[in-house]
Amino acid sequence: MERVSGDIDWFIEKYDYLNRDADWKQSKDAVQRGMQKIRGGYPADPPYKQK
Repeated sequence: MERVSGDIDWFIEKYDYLNRDADWKQSKDAVQRGMQKIRGGYPADPPYKQK
C-alpha cells in the first residue's frame, strides 16, 4: 500500500508545471491500481476501468 500511495503522490506532483518534463515513473496507472488494491482485487487482474 505504501508503494501505491507513493505512486499516487507522484501522480499528483506530476501535474505541477515544475514537473511537466519529469518521468512518470510507475505512476501512470496509480489511481487504477489504488482502486484495485482497496477493492481487494487480484494483483494479476487488469487495472480497474469504470464502465
